[in-house]
Amino acid sequence: MSEEKEVKIRLRDSQPLDSVIERVEKLGFQKVSEKTQVDSYFDFPDFRLCEKAQALRIRSENGIAKCFEFKVMFYLPCRKNPWFVEEICADFPISDSEKVGEIFDLLGLEKLPANYPLTPETAAELLKENGIERMFEIKKQRSSFRKKGTMIELDSVEGLGNFLEIESAEKDAGELLHEFGLGELGFEVKFGYTSLYLEKFYGKDLSNLKEKFAQNPEWNLLESELSFYKRLCEKES
Repeated sequence: MSEEKEVKIRLRDSQPLDSVIERVEKLGFQKVSEKTQVDSYFDFPDFRLCEKAQALRIRSENGIAKCFEFKVMFYLPCRKNPWFVEEICADFPISDSEKVGEIFDLLGLEKLPANYPLTPETAAELLKENGIERMFEIKKQRSSFRKKGTMIELDSVEGLGNFLEIESAEKDAGELLHEFGLGELGFEVKFGYTSLYLEKFYGKDLSNLKEKFAQNPEWNLLESELSFYKRLCEKES
């Protein structure tokens, strides 16, 4: 589990992406890469993972399978920055049985991989045997810009619009967003593209996630993280 250090905003429709890119470059950021990403999201038919601020996906970049990844967001009100994220990622072809085993254990899956390396196809088949299906894909064109220890990603997401994400190893990302005057370009998206996608294309309302965390910060806490969660709060106090 690690502190969430990135902030994502959805750009207003009145903000053309080209003008935002120009603004970012005027701030001294240099373009370092451009790629097409396709994230295939897997879930149970009732979307129980997404509804618990969890995501299970296979990502490809420029047509090449990149990684198998599990993410879940936690809320620790005892911390100055209360948002933490658990992220486990295994690169294809997957030979790291420890990481895959950890993902399967966290999800409580009984049918574990028997053979390695895993390909995207064999991973998807194994998930299906455990009742987890490929539910939808999110496609985006991502341009990445760097200035010292700070990264800005500009995403054009199919069906959802344009987004800006900032992450820094030096300063609080939210403070930098406003220091650079970029916060005025849109509004923050806390639970990623999946919540927006499910709302638009599946009619699912996940707008109550923040409220659920406020009412009970441990409501989606994984059992394996419970002791670490408690230690973080004890350390802060």
